[in-house]
Amino acid sequence: MKTFFTLVLALMVGFVANAQSDSMLLQGYDSMFVELTPVTVITKKFANNKEKSDFNKLKRNVTKVYPYAKMAGEIYKDMVAEIDGMDKRREKKKYKKNQERDLRAEFEDSIKNLTVTQGKILVMLINRETGNNCYALIKDLKNPVTAMFYQIMAKKYDYDLKAEYVPANNPDIELIIDAIEHGYVIK
Repeated sequence: MKTFFTLVLALMVGFVANAQSDSMLLQGYDSMFVELTPVTVITKKFANNKEKSDFNKLKRNVTKVYPYAKMAGEIYKDMVAEIDGMDKRREKKKYKKNQERDLRAEFEDSIKNLTVTQGKILVMLINRETGNNCYALIKDLKNPVTAMFYQIMAKKYDYDLKAEYVPANNPDIELIIDAIEHGYVIK
């Protein structure tokens, strides 16, 4: 009986190993060849389940807001380049107002649905992408009074628009962003 069990186990291991190396999928009586791309899996050690749960929440939140931060960085760079090419103050003001209207129409509904934690992460990632804190961005693109108003509102939700993003202080966020950009899987 022990020999039979060992033989069955060896066959199963052989089939599993063989199935993972082939790129063929069987569907009914037909076969189809699919090229599978390799995936890099990063394993992270956790001290306890709470730490793992917290990391998974952070991963979920960063994954949700990172595309917005990436777009914000690109849009900001394009706007600065466009504004620098304008001579008249009136042109610049009109351009900023039109851009704000277009961006509100495109992103306002989805940004409003973010949680407070996701908002905090978005503020940090926008700082990471643009190199400027959100307070400076608002002050530059709108005016100092509006920037001060948004800073007061942000303080109500316990975050600071003036805070600078330091990658060394946020290794988990950097790990998650690296995984997103390079297609890694974190387990």
